[in-house]
Order: sequence, then C-alpha cells, then structure tokens
Amino acid sequence: MAMRRIDRTRRAEYIPRSWQKIPVLRLISLRDVKVFERAAFVRNSPRERSAVWLWPPLPCARLVVAAAFCLQPTAALLQQTREPPEVQVSAGIYNPPTTTFSAQANLVPLTVVVRDAHGQPIVGLARDQFHLFDDGEARPITFFQSLTPLSSQNAGQKRAPSQASQRDIALYFDDVTTAPGDFAHTRIAAAQFVAAMGADDRLAIFTASSTISYGLTNDRTPLLAAIAAMGLHPRASPSISPCPRITPYEAYLISQRRDAWATKAVLSEAAACQRQRYGAILPAEYVLGVADATWDQYRGLAIDNLSALQGVVDYLATAPGRRVLIFASGGFVSGTTENLQDDIIRAALRAGVTISALDAKGLYANDPLLSFDDPSTTGFLPQSTYIFEQTSQTDQYAAESAAMSNLAQATGGLFFHNNNDLTAGFKRLGLDPSFSYQIAFAPPSLPADGKLHTLRMQLRPDISGASLEFRRGYFDPPPPEPAAKLQAALDHALTNASITNASANQVAASVRCRASGIQIRTELRLDVQRLRLNVRNHRRTQRLIMVAALYDHAGRFITGKRGEMDLALKPATWEKYKAEGLGASLNLIAPGEGTYQVRVVIGEAERAQLSAYSVPIVVSAQN
Repeated sequence: MAMRRIDRTRRAEYIPRSWQKIPVLRLISLRDVKVFERAAFVRNSPRERSAVWLWPPLPCARLVVAAAFCLQPTAALLQQTREPPEVQVSAGIYNPPTTTFSAQANLVPLTVVVRDAHGQPIVGLARDQFHLFDDGEARPITFFQSLTPLSSQNAGQKRAPSQASQRDIALYFDDVTTAPGDFAHTRIAAAQFVAAMGADDRLAIFTASSTISYGLTNDRTPLLAAIAAMGLHPRASPSISPCPRITPYEAYLISQRRDAWATKAVLSEAAACQRQRYGAILPAEYVLGVADATWDQYRGLAIDNLSALQGVVDYLATAPGRRVLIFASGGFVSGTTENLQDDIIRAALRAGVTISALDAKGLYANDPLLSFDDPSTTGFLPQSTYIFEQTSQTDQYAAESAAMSNLAQATGGLFFHNNNDLTAGFKRLGLDPSFSYQIAFAPPSLPADGKLHTLRMQLRPDISGASLEFRRGYFDPPPPEPAAKLQAALDHALTNASITNASANQVAASVRCRASGIQIRTELRLDVQRLRLNVRNHRRTQRLIMVAALYDHAGRFITGKRGEMDLALKPATWEKYKAEGLGASLNLIAPGEGTYQVRVVIGEAERAQLSAYSVPIVVSAQN
C-alpha cells in the first residue's frame, strides 16, 4: 500500500452545509487551474480553514471538462429525473429457516494487567484478591486464569500467525498541537518501536493532519519511511494576540469557566503590555473577546484531532486481530469535548479497540516568564500574572492530558506520561505484557437494549502503588433491527398454525385461494386504511412483505413464495385504494392432487407488525 495524502475534510460531515447545497461548480479560469489542482479550500472561517488535497492532481483539461459538464442547465437535468413509481412489486422463493440448536453463555471476559509502582507486572495474585463491580454492584468472578503471552504455546514450537496471536496496531501522531522538540523525540522513539515489533504484528500509521497515512502491513520498510516523512503541521500560533498573550488553557478558563483568577491575570498582563506598546489600556471587553476567539480556535483543533482519532478507531474495527491504538501527542486542552470523547470510547469498546496514550512532553516543565527575544513583550510578567501561571501549571498539564488519560483508562489502555524515555513508553504501550490475568463474570441479564455498563475493579488487600489496566465498560447486545424482528416473526407465524389475525390493529386483508390443476393462486386484498403509512414528500409510504407457504396434510412445508411491495402513493391513488383496496397475488405449485393448507403472512416492515391467515385447499384433476 503506497503512502498517500488524505484529508478527513473529504468526509461529508466536515463540509459546511452551504457548500453541500451548491448544485454546480464555479467557472474558473485556466490561470486558476494549477491552484485548484493543489488544494481546494472548503471551509470559510479562519478556524475552519483546511485544504483538501487532490491526489493525484487532476490534469487541466480534465478539470475544465468536469466544470463544463457540471454547468449544464439544471432544467435539462430535471427533465431526465423520473418520479418514483407509486407501487413497486418484487417476488421470489421463500425457504423456511433451518432448525438450529445454540447455546449462549452471557460471560463478559476481561484481560487485566496489574502493575507495581515501577510499571512491572505483578504475578501470583489469586482469584479472591480481585473484586469486580458492574454498575456499582459486586459480581462474582466465574472464570480466572493467569497467563503469559506464550502460555498457550509449546516451548520452542514455531507457530503460524492467527487472529488470536496477531495484533493490529495503529500509531496515531498528533502533528498539529505537539511542540517541535517533543515531536522529534516521539518520531525517533516510534521508529525504534516499529523496528522491534514481532513478525505476527501488523502496524498502520496515521497523523492528525492527515498528511501521512499507511494501512496495516507487516512490512517495516514503508512504515519507517512514513515515520521519517512526518512533520509538524500547526494550524494556530501559540497565542493569536501578542498583547495580552493568552494560552489555550487560559482562554478555556476565561471563556468557558469564567475563572476570576485567570481573568485577573490576563487583564493585568494586558494593562502592562498595552501601556508600553500603545500608551493606553484597551477595554476589558476587548481582552475577553480575544480570549473567546482564542478558545474558539483551539476548541476547533481539539475537535478535529479527536474526530481524526475516531476515524482510526473505525478503521481498526474491521481488523481481524487484537486491536490496539497508540495515541502520541504533546497534549491539548479538550474541555467541552466530553461528548465526542464518549463517542470514541463507545466505538472502541464495541469494536474491542484498546486505546493507549503517550504524552510526548515527557517531564513537564514550563517557564512562566516572558521571553526577552519576543519583540511583542519586554520585561517580566505582572506579579498577579506570574503567580497565576506559576501555580496553575499542574492544572494546565492535567487539562492538556485529560483526553488522553480518559480514552486510555476507559478502554483498558495505559497512559504513559511524566517520563522522558519515550522509547520505553512505546515499548510499554505496544508490546504484550509479560503477565496478565484472564477474568470473566456473568451479569444477571443481558437485555437487547445496547446499554453501556461501567466496570470497576480493586484489589483486596490493596497493594501500595499498584495499578490495574482493563476495559472499563461493556455493552448489552444491541436491539434487533425492525427488519430482523419482522423476519423472525414471519418465520414463526408461518410455522405456527395457531397464529391467525392476532390483533385488529395489525395488517388487515382478505385472502382467497383458487386451484387450477396443480397451480394455486393466492389472492390478497389489503385494507390500506388499516396500514400505518408514513408521509414523505406528499406521498404515503410503506413496505409490505407477503409470504405464502404450502403445507401438506401432516403440516410439512412443501414450497413458498415471498413478495415485497413498496408503496409511495399520491393523494389520488390513496383515495382510489381506500375505496377499492389494494390487490396482490402469489402463485404456488402443488406436487400433485391432495389436501393442503396455505399459510399467508403479511407484515409491515417499518413497524414489524403482521397478520397471518390459514386457508385449506383441495387440489384435484377436476379443478
């Protein structure tokens, strides 16, 4: 798979609605074609502006032809558009489901790694030392096993790659908000990690800017080339205002939290620098407006970063092996994006993707003093500003790493931070732990409602400095789709003769069967006033599914026919069918003379409601 430029703004949700509704392309000159070949800006505001790379570039001639084609009069295109038919009918053979026997165990499996204060796995723990809580309720552990990555393999025996042993690892690099020095160290550590990976593991490379991507592969050479080609792509300056200087964290506190201390610190700095630069102090409303604009810009970067990460989770969801995502970033303020983080966690838990995070800053240290070589500032910060920045460093670090910590903890991953050895960090996040515990428990019930359950685990007695890595939630089975529910109900009604016209609120119809030789014609007349029709574009719509099945005198299935009818009735047609009813027919072939029974089931697809009818019929040569 070749390295390519991609940009997630190709996805529909990233394109403003105003652009989605434009029916034709603007006519452009040949002088502008080369510019259009390189990039087309699809976002209008400064915060939203990003380029969609055309890869490979379109030749000039092809682009002009495409523009000319799109500029055809819309009236001609409308004349070619045909209205959908009011009634569409299709039919095919019906085969009843085969009898299957299944056993289901509602067990929730967990892989648990217990580490000491130095990050080393703790071995030798017993089942009764683990205490598990499901939505706050204690659950007994029904399965427990201690194992190493090779515990299920014979010593010295070669093994072929399998879905159980293969891991699919995606490396996601934040090349937008990470500092240059931190990104350089991250890239070196990542290259060493890729070079040391096992032969069974597949890796992929993704970046927040979407300028580099490489799909899952066992070949290390192109992966190392992709890492070497990575560079920074910042989309904002450290501060959009030279006076006062407002960091993303300060902008978040002022714009969203209305923090009085942060507001005072920024206003004090503004008064000091504005008096020196302009000889006057600008109104406080101006400073607060700069804070709002700063936060609006950086919140957009956070949303873009997390949205790209969600795309990587979706990509990994289709991988056959064990799925691991390593998120390397220098951190970013992610306040007010909690809903998006929850969506990522839900998607990762559903797909079995473990997200681990690596903080590229390493040991956190930041000098709050203004730089003397910055032409926009001179001297030291005001005392109130200095005290605020000095005392809020820990809170700022926590805010910048909150998203990484949250995603790792919720999906059973590890957050490597406050450590300059990034090579060891990648190794710890990406390599199988030398010892882990397999635990499973049986919840009391698993209703098919797709609900998320939160998990908590602790050791008793507690081990000082120990940490537990495991996924923090699981989902109930999702509710069946209406179509699946209807199909199951149809199959059940066809094989159960006691189900006939169960409810007056369900599909109403009259059924008549006529035999002509061995051919049986099943005629249906539907009462459309009893159908639950939806109104779309001034039409009444519904999909009807009709099945006719032939059984012999002993109740054995012989043959069946299934038909589907899609309705999109105009008002005049609706009035007609109200008076006359809606007719349909299904033909069956009997194997010979004899007494039979025809079972007819009619269902509404959009609400999974049905009615069943049984009609006896005699087939003879005199028919």
